[in-house]
Amino acid sequence: DVIKNPMDLGTVKTKLENETYVKAEEFAADVRLTFENAMLFNPRGNYAHDMAKELKEVFEGLWRDSLQRIALHRPDHHL
Repeated sequence: DVIKNPMDLGTVKTKLENETYVKAEEFAADVRLTFENAMLFNPRGNYAHDMAKELKEVFEGLWRDSLQRIALHRPDHHL
């Protein structure tokens, strides 16, 4: 399959360093795209595919946890 929107973690890092992202979700979308492209390009059972899938799952868990921590510290958050 052809990758229509290339993305890699080096580009994500550069965009972070250059403060290119306006919203946190833009960062998350690029990270997801990186792993999704790796899974699209490499067939199931391939080490790169399997690692991309696993890393995407790890990222999603960490991202979810980060969003929950941020929500707890918002001024309008009430317990």
